[in-house]
Amino acid sequence: MIHFKNDHLTVFQSSLYQTTSAILQKNDVMVMTDPNWLPHEVQAIREYVDRELGDKKLYIIYTHSDFDHIIGSGAFPEAKVIASEELKAHAHKKEIMQKVSEFDQRYYIKRDYEPHYPSVDHAISHDGERLELGSLSLTFYKAPGHTHDGLFTIIEPLGIFYQVTIYPMSSSLSFSAVT
Repeated sequence: MIHFKNDHLTVFQSSLYQTTSAILQKNDVMVMTDPNWLPHEVQAIREYVDRELGDKKLYIIYTHSDFDHIIGSGAFPEAKVIASEELKAHAHKKEIMQKVSEFDQRYYIKRDYEPHYPSVDHAISHDGERLELGSLSLTFYKAPGHTHDGLFTIIEPLGIFYQVTIYPMSSSLSFSAVT
């Protein structure tokens, strides 16, 4: 399940569509993206967070509103949520959550948490918007295209770039050093 790990970044990869969820951590903060897919995978992410969180604050960045990227939302009730204002104001929240329910019903999946549409604490409204989270500085850019509510994030001083799904890539999250 862990696809990549270094001193600050751990990337979990689902066996389903190779969708990824990343966790970036420093001494004072933990920032996760899109906790997702199958129940045992979300549980593995939850267990990792429980082991590593300590006194850190937990944040989740939702890169966009496709149901497979928000499917793990109910497993992290303590997290502060960051997403675009478009994700927060999405006109079809019920339909997105219906897709989660239909997926779980179709494949007889039971979860030990109740998935819900993310309640956004920090809505990103414009390109270049910055948010200071402990020792990290996050800069956000709107990324409409795959969906209308996509969001790119640059995390300094570590030089991490979170992005939404870009086709034809099979992974929903790319990470690379920004130089």
